[in-house]
This record gives sequence, C-alpha cells and structure tokens, in this order.
Amino acid sequence: MTGEIRAMERGDIGEVRALTESEDWGFDESDFTRILDIFPGGSFVAEEGGEIIGVVTTSSYASTGWIGTVIVDSCHRTRGIGKALVERGILHIEDGGLRSTLLYSYDGLEDFYRAFGFRSLDRYVAYRGIIRATSRKTRAEVLETEDMPDLLRLDRYSFGDDRSELLARMRSEFPEACHVLKSQEEIIGYSMAQISDRLTNVGPAICIGPRCEALMLESVGLLLEGREVFLATKKGKNETLMRQIGLEPSFEVTRMVRGQEPEGNPETVLAICGLEKG
Repeated sequence: MTGEIRAMERGDIGEVRALTESEDWGFDESDFTRILDIFPGGSFVAEEGGEIIGVVTTSSYASTGWIGTVIVDSCHRTRGIGKALVERGILHIEDGGLRSTLLYSYDGLEDFYRAFGFRSLDRYVAYRGIIRATSRKTRAEVLETEDMPDLLRLDRYSFGDDRSELLARMRSEFPEACHVLKSQEEIIGYSMAQISDRLTNVGPAICIGPRCEALMLESVGLLLEGREVFLATKKGKNETLMRQIGLEPSFEVTRMVRGQEPEGNPETVLAICGLEKG
C-alpha cells in the first residue's frame, strides 16, 4: 500500500464512523471515543492523500488483547491495506507483553486470520431486533457501588482477564443499564448495555446457570423495550429465549486466538461486550 498507517486521533472519529456505515454496524461517535479513552494508543488508521481509507481498533487488558473493528474502504480493498492494519494491531498488543491476541472473525475471513497465526476456538451468534418485554417485573437489581468487587470477581472468572476499567466506564456512562442478579446476597449474574439512539449493544452479561440466564434476558427485555438491540452469544445458547424477546439471528462469527489459550469460562457468557472489545 501507499500512504501511511498512524495512530488514530480524536479528530479522525467522524471519518472512521462514516467508514463503518457501509457495513451497517450501528456505531456512533461515542463508541470510538470510548475505545480511545480506555485503550489509548491502540487504534490505527490507514491514510492516503489526506483521506482515511481504513481502520483497526484494539482493546488490551491485563493479559489478553483483542483485534476489534477492521475495515477498509470498498474502493481500496485487495491492496493489502487490511493485512497491514491487522499486523499493526498485533504488533501493538504483543509489544505490550500480552500472551494472547483474540478476535471474532466473520464467516469467510477465517483463512485470512489463520495466515497471521490465529486458530479457531468456538462459534458465536449475533442477534439483532427490536427488543420486547416478556414480563412487567424483574428480579434484577440496579448495580450499586458496593456490588462492584463481587461483580469484578465474577467477570474475571468468566472472561479470564481483568477488565475493571472498561466495566467501571460503562457503569459511569450507563448506570440505568447495569443490573445484577443475586442469590442469598451473592451475585450470580450481571448485565450491562451501551445505550444508543441508533443500535444498543447488550453486553457484557455473565450468568451462572440457565435459570439466571432466563431471568437476566427477562430483565434486559423490560429495561430496553422498544430499542433496536445487538447481542452476541455463544452458538446454541438460549435460542428460544432470544426470539421470545424479539431478537433474531443476524450472522455468526468465529472466536480465534493467536498465542496462548485464553483463560475464563465462556459457558457463563450470556452476551459478549462487543465484537470490538471481547
């Protein structure tokens, strides 16, 4: 490719968001502001002739990093720009000493990522639709400050890494969308959502046991009723419940890893945080 790959800046957000419009990903500018704030220096743009023609975002936690949004303008594809962006994202993650690099690959792109040393782990289904309530009351409680230590322990057990900064930021931005389920005062599940007028992303959501999952989805349906929602979960989980709250399968992705196998317990994941953040 000609041009350059450089660190993404706040002034780039408008152009970057416009790039994602071609894929109908539903991002707004706050999505990229959040990534730049929480994971500074980890997102990059390809620029040519003063025009941004591609982007890659990354999210780095204590021991794992994620390749997130990867997109190249349709007029500039097949020129190696996507390859160069992914290489830059991997370099950033591995220069930070992280032992695992992960991503969610769309169908048909797995071989592209295998060329970088990624291997497949498992499959996830992305659901989308206008969510509806199946109950007028919920057992879920609003997340309180005193709940955070227990929530973070549960999240570490499930996700396999420390993402406390991200979860604290989400709670500060969307306190009305953060809930916990308790059994005998012990947190057995939680859910968060990134609320937007365009497309609301449900996740992360963690649950111990199928009964917890059913109650949490009931809570999410009541909380977000009438909004267009995106939710990605492990393939084969809660298919009937998803349809009951108005969500239909949209597409599937493959979780892939380069480096050490990640820790965690993916069976407890009701909804991932997002395809761009793990």
